[in-house]
Amino acid sequence: MNSQSPASEPSYRLSQLISVIRNRRTIRSYADRPIPQELILRLLLASKASVSLDWNDSVARLIYFNSQQGKRKAAGLIMDAYKNQKLYKWLPKKLNQAMAERIARIPAFLAVIRKLGPSSQHNDRNYAAISAMIQSFSLLAWENDIGIVWNTDPALREPSVAAGLGLQEDERIVCLLYMGMYDKAPKPKARTAIAQKLTHLAP
Repeated sequence: MNSQSPASEPSYRLSQLISVIRNRRTIRSYADRPIPQELILRLLLASKASVSLDWNDSVARLIYFNSQQGKRKAAGLIMDAYKNQKLYKWLPKKLNQAMAERIARIPAFLAVIRKLGPSSQHNDRNYAAISAMIQSFSLLAWENDIGIVWNTDPALREPSVAAGLGLQEDERIVCLLYMGMYDKAPKPKARTAIAQKLTHLAP
């Protein structure tokens, strides 16, 4: 028999959620073991259910890379796109290749794609819904010892990336998630108190 009263149950769940939000870290160093694909699917379904905005499945799709061949292809697309950026344009070929190899060693990638709609309002709502879903996914992943880095670099919007991923004319990439299991989380960094970011509308 559960001794916990119904009235205390929501508070308990809220405290768990607050703990996950506060403790989540960006993980850039991953363990050398695969992520169970069934776990990724389960977390994605749960994160989709967390979105309350009115949107349907056709506004977004996901491309999952976890095979070595797929990851090498994605890494090549990324590095080719970086070549058009001033910071990477003159990188020596060996260094460029080394960076591609490092990216390909990440256990899994998830490309998040959105479909453009008939109006800017429609697109804004869908973008917000997709971002909320991915944020929920990040928190659920953290709770399951999966670290995630969001890549939203402008280089991902290069036409070569869209072509390489097979995007349609009305599709745009939202972000590329780098994912992997981790053994040790980095130490937390000081964060700006929310009170310092909060302003009040003058009466």
